[in-house]
Amino acid sequence: MRRQFALSPTPTSSFAAPELSTRDLSAGAYLCAWSLRQWVQSAHYGRCTVCDLRRRFEEADCQSAATPCHHFMTLVARGARRRIEIRPPGERKLARDELALVRLVALSGQGHRPRFTARLARGLVHEEQRRDVVAVAGEFGSELIGAGLTLSGWPELQLVGVREAC
Repeated sequence: MRRQFALSPTPTSSFAAPELSTRDLSAGAYLCAWSLRQWVQSAHYGRCTVCDLRRRFEEADCQSAATPCHHFMTLVARGARRRIEIRPPGERKLARDELALVRLVALSGQGHRPRFTARLARGLVHEEQRRDVVAVAGEFGSELIGAGLTLSGWPELQLVGVREAC
């Protein structure tokens, strides 16, 4: 049985999470989200996924990220627990699943504990694939970070303000 990604928005949970604009993402996080989307679109149309990613990665001076991105998405596609929502490359809002994947790449690439990052992968891939998905996400994230790109931009993880007591 072949697993496929959704190319159009579909509800993936019972509660509505606030949508995040791609404009809120850092350059590295935007490139990561774009590459996930482009990979799905390329695979859907039967094109060479790495070939379609390579030019954009070259422009960002991180050509070596194309292969780990391909491996990451292949593992996610093969090990998916459910239908994962990935929107088309031009869409301005991130799907909840896309945000989870970008966070997984960011945290794994920064060397966060595999036990913590495996929790992010729990709702996306089967247990047997979790370790491999997290490891390859780390390779992908490390390539982006190594090229000087930051992976950030989700406001709920940032400090909003501190009020000092009088």
